[in-house]
This record gives sequence, structure tokens and C-alpha cells, in this order.
Amino acid sequence: MSERLRPGEVGRPSTKKTATGSWRSRIRYSHPDGSTAQTSATGPTRAAAEERVVAKARQLAIGDSPSAVPVSRPTVGDVADDWWVRFLKTGPAVGTQTTYRSVLFAHLIPVFGGMDVATTTVPDLNAALESWEESTGFSSHTLRVLLKHTFAYAVSTGLVDRNPMDGVSPQRTPKKRGGDRDDRLKRSLTVDDLNALRDAVAEWGAGHHSRDAVTLRDVVDLWAGTGLRIGEALALRPCDLGGVPAQPGVPLTVEVCGKVQDAPDQGVIREPFPKSNDSFRVVVAPEWLRPMLERRVEQAAGLDAPLFPTSTGRWRSRSNMRRALRSARALAGLDWVTPHSLRRTVATFVEEELGLGNASRQLGHRDERTTRVHYVDRAPLAPDNTAALEALAPRDVEQDSPDEEG
Repeated sequence: MSERLRPGEVGRPSTKKTATGSWRSRIRYSHPDGSTAQTSATGPTRAAAEERVVAKARQLAIGDSPSAVPVSRPTVGDVADDWWVRFLKTGPAVGTQTTYRSVLFAHLIPVFGGMDVATTTVPDLNAALESWEESTGFSSHTLRVLLKHTFAYAVSTGLVDRNPMDGVSPQRTPKKRGGDRDDRLKRSLTVDDLNALRDAVAEWGAGHHSRDAVTLRDVVDLWAGTGLRIGEALALRPCDLGGVPAQPGVPLTVEVCGKVQDAPDQGVIREPFPKSNDSFRVVVAPEWLRPMLERRVEQAAGLDAPLFPTSTGRWRSRSNMRRALRSARALAGLDWVTPHSLRRTVATFVEEELGLGNASRQLGHRDERTTRVHYVDRAPLAPDNTAALEALAPRDVEQDSPDEEG
């Protein structure tokens, strides 16, 4: 039975732990006219959630507010919780779970959770998203994805007739101004850059990092010879290689069929699928990679074991490899180089020699536009229209030879 509240009075909070790991506290309060409503708030702990909801209810009890939600009306936070429980049952990838859980707990529920799901409008969402983007400086892409899933679930359960996220303005991407060519274009390595990086890795390994340096050198060569993503490269096993040992007429191949991922409470694991369905592919590797790959196969603990293991034989993390690369690249003055730089390098070299289609398939992209826009390092070349423009030359300009003093 609901407690009776006098006008302006606040009730006792009801708090429970949500599927996202946060705490949600709901509370009833009475308006000055005696009508009652409820509101909710979330927090990382029970005490924090209750403190927030009591303060919010006391403020709302002073006068009516459009953010107050009647007792029987579900909030965006309620729907997000229900959607999340069902989403987890679909068995999403560990990386997706980690990213979604973080954004849901830290941003969506605290900012949008108290909204009435049935009365939230497109202008409400536009204003809240714009405010969030300005205050955090973060990309709202994942937040928008989760909001769209939340309202889509609300549509499927009959809480709303349409998804208001369909009408929300797209995220504004600020245009970069000024800067040199490296600021405006994707940057890849030259052959000299790549050799300088290899030398820097050897120099770095001459100190106290010999084992890590060997792994970094091998992975850098693998990146340069295949264009694999960092997670794809570190997930390779001996059974993913073809033509090892060498066989007449059989090319050296690398099958991309997994990626490493940091899993909560599990450490680094290998997931049996790459980034997307289009990322499943078999890459023909250059022969200069053969000695390294054959050595790695001989040293591996088994056909299903990591090709680039840690000292304890486990899967190596992406952060481990990035940290090693940062340490080595500084010795060559190549602070801008990242694993993606090697991937762009492969895209650029393949595109120049064999065309954009080959580069796109090498990288495992769904369409060539992704490769062209984000990976190929060259300025757009306009067609040669000089023949049509010659007629516009000044009358005193000689076309065939430079002016001579005479």
C-alpha cells in the first residue's frame, strides 16, 4: 500500500541494483496541490542513488516540473534496463558488452534515465545530446546507438508508437582547419619510415626488452605484409596459416577468423570471429614473411595456441603491443605511428599498384569507400583538363618555350 503524502512531502526511496551494475532509486513526492508523482535517479552505490533521488524529489515537490514522471509511467532508464537484460541473452561479443555497459552506466542512465519514455520528444533528445556533447567533448555515437535500441524496444513493447531517435539531428563533426598535410590526410609510412621503425625496435630491444622486441618486430612485419588489424594479428594461431611448411604450388596464406579482446574478470581472450562478417578473409602473404611465420609455428605450444604469446603462454593484449610500439617508435622520431598506420600503409601501397578494390579486400572492408576515405594516403587527384584550359592563357604567354632575354 502506498504511503500517504501531504502536499510538498517526499516519501521513502525504493532502491535496487540494475542489470548494468548501477543502483536506481525511485521515490514518490507530493505537489503543492496534493497530486503525487515519482521520479528516479541512479548512482554507483545505493547511498549515492538515494541521496540523488531525495534531493531531486525535494526540488520537484516545490512545484510541478515536466521531468516528473507519474507513478505508472516507465522512464527511459526502466526501458533501458529491460532492453539490456534481453540484449545480454543474445550473446553479444565481449567487446560490445564492455563498451555498451560503460556508456549505459556512466552516461545514458544518469542523463536520460529519468525522462518519461512516452513523452520524450525529438527536441528533448536533440537538446540533451547537444548538451552532453558540449560538456564531455566525447563522440555521442555509442550513446545514440543505445538510445535508439532503447526506444526501439519501447516501440516493440507498445510503450510508444514511434522511435524519436529516427528524427534526431546527426552528430556534428567539427571540421579541422589549418595544419599541414599530415593533419588533413591519413598518414602512412614510407619504405624509409618502415625501416627506421624496424631499426628503432631493434635498438629498443637491445636494452631490457629483448623478448618483447622480438615479438614487436615480428608483429610489425606481419602488419606491413598483411594489413591485419591489431586484434586480428594477435589472435592468429598456427592452424590459421596455409603453406607452412612450404609446399610446391601452395601460397603462404593467413586466415583471419578471430580477434583478441579484454574481457572483464577473464583477462585477454580470443573470440572466434573478427570485427565483422566482411572481415572473415584469407590473405595471401608475401614470401618474405615465411621465415618469421615458420619460426613462430615451430615455437608455438600447439596448433590452437597463440602465435604471439605472452611469457606465460597466454593471448597477448592489444594494449601490451601498443605500449611496446610507443616505446620503440620514439627512438626513431616516429611518434605519430600507430598500428593503424601500418594498416594504412598496406592500403596505400596496394591501391597504388593494384587498385582500390584489391586494397579494400585486403583490409576486409565491406565497401571501397571506407578504404578510400579513411585509409588511402594520397590527395585526391583531379583529372588532367589542361588541354581545355590552354585557350584561357594570356596572349603574351609563349606555350612552347620560356621567355628569353635577347
